[in-house]
Amino acid sequence: MVTFVAQITHTAQGYTLHARFFNQGVQVIEGSSPLVKPLILPIPDANLWSTEDPQLYDLVLAPFICQKAIDQVSSYFGTRKLSLSRDT
Repeated sequence: MVTFVAQITHTAQGYTLHARFFNQGVQVIEGSSPLVKPLILPIPDANLWSTEDPQLYDLVLAPFICQKAIDQVSSYFGTRKLSLSRDT
């Protein structure tokens, strides 16, 4: 699961953050959340990164206001560990 938390400097009424993950050019998941809340996305059947299999996911993040994208950033990431734990 990947969690995004946007740090904002002004009131974000009507703003949302939209994220899309890709694995070798194929979209595996997408989601959105108001900027004032964390965006939590599970990665289905996640391939963990290792030196033998350096799996990287592509990521596209875009903030929206009134259902219109106002910017976009692309990057990549790898996941080395997945775990489940009780919230404290």
